[in-house]
Amino acid sequence: MQIKKYFPFCFVFLKCICPLLLPAQVKYARTYFSLEDVDISNTDKYQLVKDYIDDKNINVLRQFYLSANEGKLEDAVRFETRVDDFCKNLEESIQSIRKPNHQKIVKHIYEQVHTAFFNKFVLENSFYAIDKNGEYNCVTATALFSVFLERLKVPFTIKELPTHVYIIAYPLEEQIMMETTSPSMQYVIYDQVFKEKFIRVLKDEKVISEEDAKRQSVNDLFDKHFFASESITIKQLIGIHYFNEAVYHLRSENFKTAYEQACIANMFYPCHRTSQISYIILATLIGKNKYQSVKDVSYLEVISRFSGYYEENELLQEFERFKNLTLFEKPDPLLFDSACDYLEHKLRDGTFKDHVVLYRNYETGRSLMLKGNISKALPYLKKAYHLDSRNLNVQALYVDCLLEMLKKYPLQKAYENLKASIDEDSILINHIYIKKAYITMHYLLAEEYFEDENLVEGDKFLKGFETLYLSDTTLEFNQGDFASVYIEASGCYVRKNNYTKAREYIKRGLTLFPENERLKELLSALKK
Repeated sequence: MQIKKYFPFCFVFLKCICPLLLPAQVKYARTYFSLEDVDISNTDKYQLVKDYIDDKNINVLRQFYLSANEGKLEDAVRFETRVDDFCKNLEESIQSIRKPNHQKIVKHIYEQVHTAFFNKFVLENSFYAIDKNGEYNCVTATALFSVFLERLKVPFTIKELPTHVYIIAYPLEEQIMMETTSPSMQYVIYDQVFKEKFIRVLKDEKVISEEDAKRQSVNDLFDKHFFASESITIKQLIGIHYFNEAVYHLRSENFKTAYEQACIANMFYPCHRTSQISYIILATLIGKNKYQSVKDVSYLEVISRFSGYYEENELLQEFERFKNLTLFEKPDPLLFDSACDYLEHKLRDGTFKDHVVLYRNYETGRSLMLKGNISKALPYLKKAYHLDSRNLNVQALYVDCLLEMLKKYPLQKAYENLKASIDEDSILINHIYIKKAYITMHYLLAEEYFEDENLVEGDKFLKGFETLYLSDTTLEFNQGDFASVYIEASGCYVRKNNYTKAREYIKRGLTLFPENERLKELLSALKK
């Protein structure tokens, strides 16, 4: 999925999403976020989320209440007192039921809670609205019912459909479905007669094979096929509340708040839909990003965790946009360096991290070179080159810097430094300017050693020069300059009266440079 191509469709896509749920896909159950990725301005909400994630001081009702930004802790505490008081009265009234059974208990709880807390079904709804004006939907009503059932010690499970959630009370016994969207539907009890008829229909339709029918009981088959929807936990139900809040804020184009809610949703309920909406919001934020702070750049690190959602080249291009913005359009080299430092430490190993490290070193080195600080620039450009030696811009700048640096050293030290660089990276010798410099250094050192009458070192460097020179005859040199080293070598042996050896050096020179007049003249003189 390409990031830039995705931006224009993000908002349109989300207008089509059901405001409640999208189908869960368990195979995508991955948490992409941690609390440090989210700026939760409400300290009460932050602490509640942190406590729940750390499995400390868990208060489910407050979690539901503060899932919307409009929910306040003091209101949640007051509402909790109201729920506690109502629960005590409810517990007493349950005891007064004549010949109480599970069906009567669920019916009583359902009717009492619905009458006391719910006034109007609203499709887009936050949990705190139950307290404020009695508005609810299937997600928020299920949440409140789950609070009451848990406190009344009534066993239950929460079921999730693609666009709906509901409760099954006494799931191991009567399996009483509590419908939370409409008071007229109330609750449904599936007796043995209903179960047997349902299984018979499935057998007739060949949904259940004769083999399965013999191997499994009616109750087991009923549970498997009738209650095929996913069961979810209270924690996941909290995640659905945050998911819905993210959708609401995204529709209002309140992208940063939507991002906060989506991050928390994914932490509570890691699944395909919470991952997808988080990615959509991230892509939208990045598309609108003006990169004015390290926080803005942190979105690139977060979205890099979503492998499989985007093409990596798109992420690299987005980093290029950030680089061009902060270094050229609106120069802020300090922000560029700080952001790169953040990304370098946060990113996992991979292409994107290598890209960030490469351009951080390249741009830092380039900036130092422009300021004339060659010695400080070289280590940065060297690292950039080692990361991507085939990048022509990186290669050219590193070579320029390296050659400029060598000019600052005496000839022998310059040679040793260049040789060390070539030994470290043999590909470097293929660069035309490096090869020419290396050849020239061998020639100059050979001449220098012969001038000092150091014949062994002189001959060693001269042979090195000849080998390198013959390895690439396409290089352009002022060949007349090279004759002097052979003349100097020959002179060393003339001074020792070894004319045979003196002539050998002149002949070696003529082998490489047969048209050189100085060498021809000297050979003619030595033959006399």
